[in-house]
Amino acid sequence: MDGGLTIRYLFLYSLKDPAGVNMANYLMSRLRFDEGHDFNGLYIRKCGEYGLAAVDQDIIYTDYIDSKIPYNIDTIIFLSRHSSIKEYPTLSVHVTGNPLEDASYGGKPYSLAKSNPSLMKSILKWMSILRDERGLKYDVRMEVTHHGPTEVKSKVVFVEVGSTIKQWNDLEATNTVVDSVLNALKNIRGYKPAVGFGGPHYAPLFTKIMLEEEYAIGHIFSKYVLNHGIKPDIILKAFKLSDDSKTAILDWKSIKGGVRQWLRSFLSEYGFEVIKR
Repeated sequence: MDGGLTIRYLFLYSLKDPAGVNMANYLMSRLRFDEGHDFNGLYIRKCGEYGLAAVDQDIIYTDYIDSKIPYNIDTIIFLSRHSSIKEYPTLSVHVTGNPLEDASYGGKPYSLAKSNPSLMKSILKWMSILRDERGLKYDVRMEVTHHGPTEVKSKVVFVEVGSTIKQWNDLEATNTVVDSVLNALKNIRGYKPAVGFGGPHYAPLFTKIMLEEEYAIGHIFSKYVLNHGIKPDIILKAFKLSDDSKTAILDWKSIKGGVRQWLRSFLSEYGFEVIKR
């Protein structure tokens, strides 16, 4: 095996996804990727410690994708569109997982991917900085844990542009996401990892914490997930898969009274630091 083919960060996108294609094209203009190598049907271009690969299917359905590659990839960065009926122009970041039984959008039920909290935090901060510098009319948001893939050995970071085809084809927006990722990768630092509980899908409290405080939040379970009976073992896995975090941050008022009392008691019993916000 050629040691020169080591890949630490793999960028992955779908040929069906206009936002992903736009991000990949810009990435190839920023970095000098080689002509590529075939790994069990997955064609990967390489530039230093970075790899770039495309798949034909939607990337939420790429479980076991890194099993095709005979190298230890630290993090797969998924370049993706974001879809929403509310049509908000959005730049977002999140980790994947199905905390409940529903696995309609890839992955396995009751399964979580490994997160990279510090990298997600840095990307989100750069999204905010570049959005403001470039005058983009986009919200910058942290999203809760949702969809697949979940069966991936590497850490998973989804970076997205949404929420309609207008934004997916907005090159200023897609370029900004790529620039944010590259800036974050140039100077990775460690933050205090945490797991978030409560709030809506776009997690305004946790977005604010990521942008303004020292915590780096990996998995986030929305109030919907908490109110629908999340399993204790999934909660424990979330800490392990968020840089082995020992800190829980609760969006206190958003969680139902009975649920939040049980949750605080459960987390305290297992020795986690519990922060109410």
